[in-house]
Amino acid sequence: MFYLAFILGLTSSLHCVGMCGPIALALPVHRRSAVGKVFGIISYNLGRIAMYALFGFLIGGIGGVAFAGSWQRGISITIGILMAAGALGSFSWWERWSAPRFLQKQTGWVLKSLRERMGRPGLPSLFAMGILNGLIPCGMVYLALVSALTMPGPGAGAMYMFLFGLGTLPAMLATGLAGQWVSLKWRAAFKRATPYLVAVAGIILIVRGVIQGQDAHAEDHRHTIPICVGK
Repeated sequence: MFYLAFILGLTSSLHCVGMCGPIALALPVHRRSAVGKVFGIISYNLGRIAMYALFGFLIGGIGGVAFAGSWQRGISITIGILMAAGALGSFSWWERWSAPRFLQKQTGWVLKSLRERMGRPGLPSLFAMGILNGLIPCGMVYLALVSALTMPGPGAGAMYMFLFGLGTLPAMLATGLAGQWVSLKWRAAFKRATPYLVAVAGIILIVRGVIQGQDAHAEDHRHTIPICVGK
């Protein structure tokens, strides 16, 4: 299932460019050498991915409880149906998604902290900016976190969200290095493909839940001990 996280990350990458691209373009790395600029942008993105992994660790703990209670099959199928139906029913719901009011207040604090760090070009500061960026409400990140509920524990949840973040890395690196050209050139094409890829991810979750149910049923039969009753 980890491959699904990477696919979701690739799917989300152009959405990330649209939402977080302005921050990536404004990073204080442009006075660095070419190599220093690359390291600065990577440091920023590693901070963002680290925050996703932390969220995954927490969500994976919830998923582990569901796994222990044998509810994970139902969760996987339900999430898959919602993802597939949502993607095919509304091709741009993730772009119209509006964060709850308390998260909007948090966003104000995050953006203020980011602005305060714009004058600090050091790698630790750039890493911290990435962490702050990971706190910005994002529909695609929350979609990945919901699918991470199907993971069997905190470690698996962290790895799932780490791979999700890794999937967003190529587009974000390209945006930071090549600027707005990448966003304008590729955004439209990938945007059209996004709902279909989300639908595919949903179908994968549905199939996974069904297969788990069949495996569990077969396992029960294997452990059934026949009892012969003599006449």
